[in-house]
Amino acid sequence: MQLRHVLKTNDFEYSTTEIALGYRFRVINTQAFNLFVQTKLATLNFVKTTVPVENDLLIDINETVYDVPLTFGLGADIRLTNSSFLTIRYNELFAVLLENKGNFSTNITLGYKFNL
Repeated sequence: MQLRHVLKTNDFEYSTTEIALGYRFRVINTQAFNLFVQTKLATLNFVKTTVPVENDLLIDINETVYDVPLTFGLGADIRLTNSSFLTIRYNELFAVLLENKGNFSTNITLGYKFNL
């Protein structure tokens, strides 16, 4: 499971909280390095946005959206210490059931992961 939140900015009045269910297939699994293919099977998004319409009128939109995008991405975990990793992921490299209107995803994640 993954929880992700996108914050709104002054330039773009859009925020979303996403809960996703996925699976990770490890291609290379060594002590110092893991390479994996990541899938996202289902998502639940809570979207808040403000959209301008004619005559400078603004409409607030609050939606809950369920989707089955079936996305695939690549990632790697690089061991830094006995209990911590540097994580690099290219999420949503392609999607089978998601319409992207000709746009290519640039959803890249860099993070720090540790074992409790």
